[in-house]
Amino acid sequence: MNTKKIKKVDTYPLQVELEKCTELIKYVMEQRDLLEGVECKSLAEFEAKLNKATNFVNPNLSAQALGFEDEHKRLTYIEKILSTVDLKDSDIDADGEFKKKFIDTLNEKHTIYFTEGEQIINKKIDVIMKSYNTLVLTDRKKIVINRSGEMQINPFIRY
Repeated sequence: MNTKKIKKVDTYPLQVELEKCTELIKYVMEQRDLLEGVECKSLAEFEAKLNKATNFVNPNLSAQALGFEDEHKRLTYIEKILSTVDLKDSDIDADGEFKKKFIDTLNEKHTIYFTEGEQIINKKIDVIMKSYNTLVLTDRKKIVINRSGEMQINPFIRY
């Protein structure tokens, strides 16, 4: 039983997370522009570059000394906002749209599958239903399910 069958997709949490990520696309695009302007690939690289240029240990002081205080503050703020969700620069293409891999991962995260035990039970139920449905209608009327959930002969039908 290695095939996974979808039980359901939690559409509401999926939609909420997708909307939250959609709102944060503008920050990812801004982060790209800022990092491109300072010729770095990440905030950590930018801070290391600043510290190396000034021989300081604190990136805030290095940014002030080199005149990159606004860029550093904005990048730090954007990094803090993006840390609340699992959204990276690599998840968004150049046009500001989500990549297919990101959408697929998000869908997979909110998809619930049947367990192996549930799949076995569903197969047994299918066999029972098929055999019941092959009976003629008059024979079907002879079978009922009692209050305790057991199938039995209908006591109200006389032969």
